[in-house]
Amino acid sequence: IPKIAFNVANKLYWHRYLSSCYVWTLRNRKMVLFGSCILIVVSLVSINTIKVNNYLLEDLSEDDPFKQTYVFFQENFSGVRPLEIAVWVKDSNKTIFDYDIVVELEKLEQFIQKKYGTGFLLSPLTVVKSLNRAMNGGSLKQAKIPSSKEKYKKVLAQLKRFKASKQMKSVVSTDQKWGRISAKMIDVGGMEMNKRNTDLNTFLSTEINNKLLGAQVTGTAHIIDKNNEYLASSMMQGLFIAFLVVALIMGAVYRSMKMVLISLIPNALPLILVGGIMGAMGIDLKISTSIVFTIAFGIAVDDTIHFLSKLKLELNQGKSLLYAMKRTYLSTGKAIIITTVILLGGFLTLTSSDFATIFYIGFLITLTLFFAVIADLLLLPVLLLYFYPNKR
Repeated sequence: IPKIAFNVANKLYWHRYLSSCYVWTLRNRKMVLFGSCILIVVSLVSINTIKVNNYLLEDLSEDDPFKQTYVFFQENFSGVRPLEIAVWVKDSNKTIFDYDIVVELEKLEQFIQKKYGTGFLLSPLTVVKSLNRAMNGGSLKQAKIPSSKEKYKKVLAQLKRFKASKQMKSVVSTDQKWGRISAKMIDVGGMEMNKRNTDLNTFLSTEINNKLLGAQVTGTAHIIDKNNEYLASSMMQGLFIAFLVVALIMGAVYRSMKMVLISLIPNALPLILVGGIMGAMGIDLKISTSIVFTIAFGIAVDDTIHFLSKLKLELNQGKSLLYAMKRTYLSTGKAIIITTVILLGGFLTLTSSDFATIFYIGFLITLTLFFAVIADLLLLPVLLLYFYPNKR
């Protein structure tokens, strides 16, 4: 009778330590399950503090010359964030320089200066006020709208002389139906700007004569804010779709709702933990941080599918759940750890970047992948042991 040949691989480092890890996981399965629940609850509380926000030039480091120039203008001038508002005349029989329209524009400008804290401001009213000042000896006190329609008629007559000038065309359309309010302000962030824009819309609907004048926030900075908000929400929708696709795949393979939940929980846990860390560290949700979740989920879910596919093969051979899990743990554990370490090494290099977007992608994906391998090796076996259907 030939003697049983023992595979040398059984004595290697990986087999020995993975066996110890597997035994420890089974012996402490209650602690693993309870600890995971605690981490999820704490992280969910922290996630509620995450804000969808963005600042102009926030990705540049503090010692970057361009960023230093930006900060200088922020602190010593009227700010660097552009505020652009389009205004238009709703009455087809009037122009933007009609007296009653100008009065409405004055109310709008006063609100903008008070609410947004603008310094420099250029608008059709700037032309009117400059002409009135020039016609009254250049006194600063006269940089205002004339107090009556009769006095305003003199300014209006002078306005016609400047109709074709570059200065006029920069703030008023050729037909004088559209105007532009351009201002500079401190960069308060996209979230705060959304609040102020909401207040502006309320003011327009309640304090401005809507039959005469319309207004809408526009411009590059506003588009950046809206783009960031849209992409952040779209990334979350994409993540939900990714979860749904994985659920459908696991449901088709195992034909069990329990297995769908078992496969999703270890992949949702790392994302929840990273979200909790973002909330605790005050990292805002924006394009660079929201994209992390979809990238990391796509990479991390591969390990779970690898583990569960191998488990199914072992169970199809008639093995018991415990023995099949051990065989799966030892055979896939090494591959899961090595591939994760390689990926961590790649993404960790991104954390050396001075560009904030690149740094956050590297830092957050590294954390997510690290938590993912821990969840696959500790939490997934425990979930299978407790909730796997048709245990044997």
